[in-house]
Amino acid sequence: MRRWILVATGLLLILSAATGYHILTHYAPPPTLQGAYLQPARKLDAFTLLDHHGSPFDRSDLKGQWHLISYGYTHCPDICPTTLVQVADMMALLEQAEDYQDLRVLFYSVDGDRDRPEVLAQYVPYFHPQFIGLTRAEQSRRQHKNFEQGLGILARVGPEGVEHGLMLFLLNPRAQLQAVFKPQRNERGNYQFSVSQLLKDYRAVRDYYATQSDPIRSLAE
Repeated sequence: MRRWILVATGLLLILSAATGYHILTHYAPPPTLQGAYLQPARKLDAFTLLDHHGSPFDRSDLKGQWHLISYGYTHCPDICPTTLVQVADMMALLEQAEDYQDLRVLFYSVDGDRDRPEVLAQYVPYFHPQFIGLTRAEQSRRQHKNFEQGLGILARVGPEGVEHGLMLFLLNPRAQLQAVFKPQRNERGNYQFSVSQLLKDYRAVRDYYATQSDPIRSLAE
């Protein structure tokens, strides 16, 4: 009987500790970023795009893996290529550190009339062979809007040219918008991403996201 009581008491202590850990992690504040952690994450509505190989790309292609999304257009003289170089540098650091490497980078063109798949195929791999370019599907004039609005992409394409914002969007493996990364203003007054800050924020998101799993279920497994 005493042995049973000891075992039962030990199990209660484990469950109490797990429950306490769950409460602490569930209500722990999200990480402080150069940007924002979305809690809850934002679900994207259905959309249809084309990748730079000309293959359909939709919400199902975002599931099961983390994605970092940049946006702009291929004729952009400075902001877009600079951002893609900085993201490529961050990926290189991840590859060296061998942590959280399950990240796929997407570049979405807001200038779908000019940036067709064949154009993106010449542009995007220049920055990294694993980067994927996305553009709107020709047969759909509206489906890409769900993608843009779901992320909060700011852009205007007109006869005078293209204007767009500067953000990076991080999607979790459930195809939900989990975090938004904002650029920093440098000493010359220009906005751009810091590779070290971007890497730090990405790791912070991944670390925090990992704590949201159910510890009692983990103990059972």
